Amino acid sequence: MKILVTGAGGYIASYLIPLLQSAGHSLRLFVNGDLSNSETRVLPSGEIGLVNGDLRDAQLCQESTKGIEAVIHLGAIVGSYDERKNMEINYRGTLNLLRACDFHHVPRFIFISSVSATRVSQGPYGRSKKLAEEAVRQSELDFTIFRPTTVMGRESPGLHRLITNINRFPFIIPLVNTGKYTRHPVYVRDFVGLIAASMSNAHSFNKTYEVGGAEVISFKRLVALINQKLGNRRKILIPVPVLVFRLAALVFERLFKMPPFTSEHVNSLTEDTRMDTRLVREDLLFNPLTLERMLEIVIAEIKAMPINQKLS
Repeated sequence: MKILVTGAGGYIASYLIPLLQSAGHSLRLFVNGDLSNSETRVLPSGEIGLVNGDLRDAQLCQESTKGIEAVIHLGAIVGSYDERKNMEINYRGTLNLLRACDFHHVPRFIFISSVSATRVSQGPYGRSKKLAEEAVRQSELDFTIFRPTTVMGRESPGLHRLITNINRFPFIIPLVNTGKYTRHPVYVRDFVGLIAASMSNAHSFNKTYEVGGAEVISFKRLVALINQKLGNRRKILIPVPVLVFRLAALVFERLFKMPPFTSEHVNSLTEDTRMDTRLVREDLLFNPLTLERMLEIVIAEIKAMPINQKLS
């Protein structure tokens, strides 16, 4: 198939693109930014179509979908608490692509959403993803929506935030409240395998899939397990009132365009995450790695990364 992949300079795309190429698909990659920067260093070489631009550009979206048979929409702004940018890129950018697909009669549309779209306490990212999901469902395309929880890979910003927090102090690890709320992380290679498997699978058409890994785990236990896999000595996990993290997030949101963490991140740690994976297991035979094995692989890869490529 001739596939347009948006967000092609991102970390999930860096795993997905080689998989699609190995399956014989012809790709057009939509990136945003200088192709020489660190975020796009993973783009494959060879004969491949590249589009460098912005999802807010409706004309560019229309030009990019010409001659395309399917769109995999990964593109989004992540980690920003700017309401306007989240809505313009994540929601209206998705509308631009949907309209372009309708104009060029592109039948297949795979949208990568987020568990944030289902949170009770939503920030700009979650709200924009929820609206984008609704727009995709209202389209007349053969759509599939994937709604993953934290996608664990060596470049995962969420995992690197955790590791930074774990390594910040020599004898303690601060936790939001008691860390009792659950997480349901999924391995990046398992996740991109799902996307690739759904391309021509009619069972996945017009469905929304929740995606999580093999196990649900408390945040406290997850932090302790990552600390162990990092090879650190045992540390004391110290509960910190959620108000402290909320205040820190408010400060970060005002000081940084891309804050170390946001109110939305804090909110996510005050709700359980338990994805219903029954449908994705039935339709796409999803069989993810165990949590222990996933962390062993990912943390070994992080330790092997060159210093200048490690995320803070």
